[in-house]
Amino acid sequence: ALSWLSNGEGEDRLFAGDVDGNLFEVDLLGEARVNETSSLGGAVWGMDTQQETRLIALGCEDGRVRLFEAIGGAGATGVLDFKRTLRSNAEGRILSVKWHPGQGHNDILFTGGMDGLIRKWNASSGNVVQQIATESYGKSDAPCIWSLVVLRNSTVFSGDSEGHIHVWDTSDSGMGQLIASFHEHGADVTTLVASRDETAVFGSGIDSRVAMLRHVKGDEAEGRPDKWVYTYSHRPHSHDVRSLALADNGKLLVSGGNDTQLAYLPVEGFSRARPVKVSPFLHRPLVHVANSGAQVLVQHSFHLELWSPRTQELLLTMRFNERLAIRTSSLSPDGTLLACSDDNGLKVFQLRYRQERDDAAANDDDASDDEEEPAVVPVRLRFNDESDALACGAVPVAMCFGPAKSKVLACATQTGSIAILRVSGGRVRRTATISHLAAARKSFLSQVSRKATRDASADSDYDDDSEDEDVTMRGDESDKPIRRDGAMAVQHLQLSPDLQWLAVGDDSGTIKVFSVDTQQQHAELSQGALGGARFTSFAFQPVTSHTVLVVTTMANRFFRFDVDRNAMDDWTRLNGERLDPALLSQADRILGVSFDPTRPDLALFWGRSFITKVDFSVSTHALEDFEKGTLRFSTLQKYRPIIHLEVIASNEIMVMEAPWLKVMKTFKDPLFRRRFGGAN
Repeated sequence: ALSWLSNGEGEDRLFAGDVDGNLFEVDLLGEARVNETSSLGGAVWGMDTQQETRLIALGCEDGRVRLFEAIGGAGATGVLDFKRTLRSNAEGRILSVKWHPGQGHNDILFTGGMDGLIRKWNASSGNVVQQIATESYGKSDAPCIWSLVVLRNSTVFSGDSEGHIHVWDTSDSGMGQLIASFHEHGADVTTLVASRDETAVFGSGIDSRVAMLRHVKGDEAEGRPDKWVYTYSHRPHSHDVRSLALADNGKLLVSGGNDTQLAYLPVEGFSRARPVKVSPFLHRPLVHVANSGAQVLVQHSFHLELWSPRTQELLLTMRFNERLAIRTSSLSPDGTLLACSDDNGLKVFQLRYRQERDDAAANDDDASDDEEEPAVVPVRLRFNDESDALACGAVPVAMCFGPAKSKVLACATQTGSIAILRVSGGRVRRTATISHLAAARKSFLSQVSRKATRDASADSDYDDDSEDEDVTMRGDESDKPIRRDGAMAVQHLQLSPDLQWLAVGDDSGTIKVFSVDTQQQHAELSQGALGGARFTSFAFQPVTSHTVLVVTTMANRFFRFDVDRNAMDDWTRLNGERLDPALLSQADRILGVSFDPTRPDLALFWGRSFITKVDFSVSTHALEDFEKGTLRFSTLQKYRPIIHLEVIASNEIMVMEAPWLKVMKTFKDPLFRRRFGGAN
């Protein structure tokens, strides 16, 4: 169960309860569970938060409701304090919990359970003030109340295991009267949500149908009362729908279910729109290619696979703790080192391939070949300093290896610090630390401020064409707090080919460039410098006279940032606003960029359904569409959905797809329903 709580200062906090009986806050920036405590009642099946009193209500396995108060600030500075238990004669689990949203009713709570009863509680006194029994339709077992929605006028919607949505009047005058009943679903209704203006309620469940109920105002003069009517439904998912939510200030209805996809529809115009699906694959790198495609590391949720694409052989499967998801992973360009992390910390392995072991065995007279050895043997490497934080369980959330044979690994942890590691002599040694990104950023802004003051006092003359453009001061949000405790969650890391620079992208949508030698921040690219859009990926262009960082954004634009000059390069200055409209209008976002190692000016930008080629060495005059005044790029839309793309040799690229029909074969069967009038 999940629920949001606003702290009144524009910051929302996410709380979660699990089947292990834990209540905790989800730190989205630090990607960690914080303020974890026991629910005191077993598995948590339902949860809701009261914004005014900051109370969190839990529906528990033992049939009771627990109330916790969120005290203090968000994250590690806060505390979850147990307040009281609401007891009743409920039999079985409490499956759904909902606070009354109306003013003056912040102590009213509604619950639904396995016994088919809806209870209205006074949380202050702990008493049940109203109880509603739902219809069992002649069955011996009462229906399960999976979901509830409460409107400000005390109208309650319930979704049950019989596929019904009931509408109840729970006001003092209504006394729990049934207003309307709808049977638009063929199986359990597991989720309900109301629009912001409470004129529409959406329901969905096991049959994957998202139905809309609309409030129709009556006419008192003609004696027609207000009523709720069914209007329209969509089936955006192939499997069970588990949750509905509103997004974009209530303008979008988002659904998610067992098919792992998100789909969204506009609340206004629901009946006319078609659902738009969001890819379930992570935007972070899940695939790493080494040795020009000789080895490929694939990261799954709970295990890693090392493949040889040329022989189509699975070389290695690595499993760790089946209950802890893998946070991040990386493979060195020469394929000899593998690093990954889960909640138990960092793991670095040296990969010993069969050919290497055979060569070593040829010089060993005692070697035995009775059994066929595995293709790859991973050897866990230890830290040179066993007291190092990474050796003691610090959790990296992003990592990357340096260029081939450098044996350098950069790791960013949950706390926002970055360690530069080097593997030598079979040991992992820390060579540099950027101890705190927030502190480095503050120092960097201070340096920029002092530089601006010196320049102003000297009244120096600037040439506009050669101005050293300070991207930090353009569209920057330097006064905005990055994170309550000063740390930032890192999303992406990239080391430059010469190991001089480290580019770091964080959850605020900002990219910072650090000097590896001095561990000081050198440059910063805010969203303002990137046209107001968040970055989706970035990579250093290989073998150039200047160190160039190419950045892609959610607006399907790309920028070339000259790190040495601390400014956008000439190509972006001249052509940044003339990119191909066909690229800008792609429904999918650019997710990555790869360069041809033999032609560094040739870049391939890719998204889930397209590949666009841009040759920076070609005169832009040759690419220009003279009628539109824009550039034209070559685009390929043959593969989908693309998980990873990399140029591995001259005129040779590797594309990894995840065909959706193949992915669906891993799902459990959905609810059977007749199609096209068939008799079966």
